[in-house]
Amino acid sequence: MVTADGDVYSGNVKLVLYSCGMDASTVVPSNVGPVYDEVFVIAQYWGSAVFHEMCEMLPRIALYREFLQRNPQIRVVVPQFAGGRLSHNWNLLTDLLRIAGVQESRVVVGPVRAKVVYHPRSTMCGFASVQESQTLNALYRDYIRTNFPPQERNRLILIRRSQSRRFTEQRGIEEVLKRAARDYRLIYTPFVDNPTPSLNATMMMFHSAVMIVAPVGAGESNMFFSQPGTFVLEGVCNLPHVNLCFLHLAHVLGHHWHGVMSRGGCEEVIDVSTASVDDAVRHLLRLWKLGNVS
Repeated sequence: MVTADGDVYSGNVKLVLYSCGMDASTVVPSNVGPVYDEVFVIAQYWGSAVFHEMCEMLPRIALYREFLQRNPQIRVVVPQFAGGRLSHNWNLLTDLLRIAGVQESRVVVGPVRAKVVYHPRSTMCGFASVQESQTLNALYRDYIRTNFPPQERNRLILIRRSQSRRFTEQRGIEEVLKRAARDYRLIYTPFVDNPTPSLNATMMMFHSAVMIVAPVGAGESNMFFSQPGTFVLEGVCNLPHVNLCFLHLAHVLGHHWHGVMSRGGCEEVIDVSTASVDDAVRHLLRLWKLGNVS
């Protein structure tokens, strides 16, 4: 029996994923779904949230695409989503699974029972797996090159959060980024979260990025669509809330990450100065222009 978070009961043994939540409870769920012959588990704790969905859950399928394509009878187990199949995150998941070769008709929500359970290596909380993430990044980039018109790599992207962890000096940062983009002949492009652009627009946007500027948050997960060598400038939470999951992801994907520490707050806002962002952006763009990046 596979739980909604991807843990597995078999007889008197419980296999618990090493992920963001490790449930040692031995109480078997009572609302178990149907019995399938074979299931492949990618569900993980918090897997219905965008970061955990894109950076921890989806990469688990990357090394097994051919196996799943050869065996279309195998169902893929994912977590429960708030709002069910009508939610944005569900649509994002099923669209990205389709790119990986798994149609929505094969996707099931735990808890379910199965005669055979395939259980790929789980992803540690906040720490993208190297081989799986690089393989998935290559798949996305190949999909973009094959299915979309050629895109010049010429964008300076600002991820604009409208709720928690937004920049306190949002307007000033936008102005210095517009000037920097003009000075370096780039296209300043805001990525907004209300409404979020379509997946196709998002993929093309981030694939053409030279630099991504963002307060720490799930929007940075879109660096999965970017080409290696992209600059990622992040407003980082101050102590004790420092979370460097995107530093790790950027390095795994071959990007160049630079952090600017928030001066305070963090749950509601990322308080970095406009001047510090301007200095960092122009320093990194000079390195990009000179090709002097290691």
